[in-house]
Amino acid sequence: MLKIIYQLSIEQASIIKDYYKEKEYPNDKNIYLYFHSRVNDVIIDCYKDKKANFKIIYMSNNKGKLLKEAKIFNDSLNEESIIDLDETKRDNFVISSLQIGSDEVGKGDFFGPLVIVSSYVDSKTLKFLEELNVTDSKKISDEKHLEIGKTLKSRTKNYTIVVSAKKLSSINSSGININKTLAILHNMSHKKLIEKYALDESIPIYVDQFESLSSYKTQVGDELVKNNLFFHTQGENHYPSVALSSCIARYLFLSEWKKMEEKLGCNIPKGASAESVKTYNLLRKKYSKEELSFYVKTFFKTYKEVED
Repeated sequence: MLKIIYQLSIEQASIIKDYYKEKEYPNDKNIYLYFHSRVNDVIIDCYKDKKANFKIIYMSNNKGKLLKEAKIFNDSLNEESIIDLDETKRDNFVISSLQIGSDEVGKGDFFGPLVIVSSYVDSKTLKFLEELNVTDSKKISDEKHLEIGKTLKSRTKNYTIVVSAKKLSSINSSGININKTLAILHNMSHKKLIEKYALDESIPIYVDQFESLSSYKTQVGDELVKNNLFFHTQGENHYPSVALSSCIARYLFLSEWKKMEEKLGCNIPKGASAESVKTYNLLRKKYSKEELSFYVKTFFKTYKEVED
């Protein structure tokens, strides 16, 4: 994603706000956001701090449109003014505006469900996430996820989808591969979240990338949300909404995993390694193939190897 940022006076900020026919953003939603707009595939956010200093941020994936829009009120801008976030190495989150983000857990595990979560983040949520030190869920221990996951789920705006291994296998057998399934479910979680909390279509959506954006849009088709979409590998390191979704998804996944282990009466390794095969073979001595089909993804190559 490309970005242009510059400082401006209160008079300039007011003129630009009026130009885009936007109203001053309600302070109870984001205490620092002065106005938000979207035009010609460009997201425009203007912020003010406690001392009434203003800055404006233009964001887009299209360099030409980005520069053209930003130059309307600042003709001195050029291509050197553009920041390419994909090439900028940083550990901190990219905080652009109110945002929605989604992530999934369980795609690569032979056992267990697939969990997809979409979350909404504003300035208040961000402060809460910072207090809990929520970043990439992969850097947080399973014990920590189980400790904070319930709190994150109950105190933030999110929508969760949990699909059993049996249901995933059924979907796959109908001719819908896992990438299309993921695309459909991510989009569904976005739509349900927006409906649940009456969120605006101007809010950008960030997705932890699992395929190209163009392929994703093709997979989803006419059901695609109207909000601008941005895909990023390791999105949980860049966007707080993705990080929040990642943590909630991991918490739900671990909770379901714990129930599965209690039901089957043994510890079950995650992933799809030789240990997973070994565990499945041991369970087959106790349970039928039909009984275990609820817990394993039968479309995995691992399953075909042990059952053929």
